[in-house]
Amino acid sequence: MKTADGRSRRGAVPVSLAWMLFLLLAVVQDWYVDVNAPGCSTGTGTQMDPFCNIQDAVDAAADGDTVHIAPGTYFENVVIEKNLNLIGTEGQQVTIVDGNATGRVVEIVDSEVAIRGFTLRNGYALAGAGIRVSGTGPEDGLTLRNSTVTGNVVDDAYSRGGGIAAYLCTLTLVGTTVSFNLAGDYYYPEGGGGIFAWRTVLSLGDSVVRDNAAPFGGGICSVWGTAELLNSVVVENTTDFRGSAIWARRGHVTLTNSTVARNTCPFSGALYLVNFSDPLYTTADVRNSVLWENTGAEIESAPQPGAGILVQYSLVEGGWPGNLGTDPLFVNAPSGDFRLLSGSPCIDAGNNTFLPRRISTDIRGLPRFVDDPATPDTGISDFMPLMHLPSGNRPTRPVVDMGAYEFQ
Repeated sequence: MKTADGRSRRGAVPVSLAWMLFLLLAVVQDWYVDVNAPGCSTGTGTQMDPFCNIQDAVDAAADGDTVHIAPGTYFENVVIEKNLNLIGTEGQQVTIVDGNATGRVVEIVDSEVAIRGFTLRNGYALAGAGIRVSGTGPEDGLTLRNSTVTGNVVDDAYSRGGGIAAYLCTLTLVGTTVSFNLAGDYYYPEGGGGIFAWRTVLSLGDSVVRDNAAPFGGGICSVWGTAELLNSVVVENTTDFRGSAIWARRGHVTLTNSTVARNTCPFSGALYLVNFSDPLYTTADVRNSVLWENTGAEIESAPQPGAGILVQYSLVEGGWPGNLGTDPLFVNAPSGDFRLLSGSPCIDAGNNTFLPRRISTDIRGLPRFVDDPATPDTGISDFMPLMHLPSGNRPTRPVVDMGAYEFQ
C-alpha cells in the first residue's frame, strides 16, 4: 500500500488500530489508596499521592480501572456502581476493610467487579453484611479471590447472607474463606449464614465456608439458581432448622471433590433440597466428595425423600447406594484438619473424569493426581492431557482422591 506521494506504508500501524490502542491506554487507569500515607487526605489517587479512602478511588475511577489498596485497616462502607478491579497489594492478612458495624462492608450494584487480597469484616446490614451484590443478569457480579469474609452480622426477619448476599448475578469465589458470619435468628425458610444466592450462578473453587450460622442454610443458601463447589470445604456451620451446610430450593447443586463435615442441625442434614412436586424443584450431583459427621441425614430431599439426588464415587456417612460409607480418616477433624490419613478409603477412590481438565491441584495448591503405592486403586483413571499424542498413546493419570484434599 502506498501514500498519495507514492511512498510505501509498509510497517505502518493502521489508523483504526492505532486509535483503538490510544483509546485503550487513555481510558484504563490505575488508582492508589494508602490510609497510612502522609498527606493522603488531599491525595489525588496517584501512586506517589494516594487517596486515604477506598471510596474516593472508586468514585474517581471509570469502568475498567484498577484500584490498588496498600496494607492497612480501612473503616469504610464501600459502594461500587461501575466495572472495577480492586487489589489488596500485600494480601488479605494485612489489607482489611472494616464495616465498623455501621453498615455492610462492600455493596456492588449492576456492575462486574473483581476483588482480590482483602479481609472484609465487621459489617452489619439487613442482607449481605459483608458483601451485597445485585445485578440484572449473569453478566453482572463479583469474582472474589484470595480473600476472607468474616465476622459480619445480618439482623432481619429474612436473615439473608450474613457474609455475602447475591441477587440476579454471577458470584465466583476462588481461594476465599467465608467464616464466622451470622444471618439472624428468625424463623424464615431461607438464610445463608455464609452465603445467600438468589437467581445467581454461584461457584466456589478452592474455598472454605466454615463456622457460619443461620436459621436455614448455615453455610450456603441457594434459591432459584445454581451452586457449584469444586475443591472446597463446608464445615462446622450451624442452623436452627434445616440444611446445616447447604440449603437449596428451585435449582441445582454440584459438589465435586469437596468435603462437607461437622455441620450441625437439629432437624435435618448437611445438604438439604426442597422438593415439593414433579418435575423436581431442586436437584444435586455429588461427585468425588466426602460428607461425614454432620448431624441428621447427610443428604436429604423433602418432602420427596431421595428425589433429584445423584451421588457417585463419594463417601457418605450412613451409606448411599453405590458409594462408600466408612470413616474417611481425617487427620484431626475436631481441630479443623480435614486432610486424609494414610489408609483412608478416600485415597485413589474418585473418578478423574468428573474433574475439569484445567484442574491440577487440590484446595491447598498441591498436586491433585497423586498415586499412593500403598493403596489399591478403586476409582477411575483417565489419560494425561497431552494433546500432541493420540489418546491410545497417552499415559494414564493417577486416580484422584475423594474430598478437597489430595493425600500426599
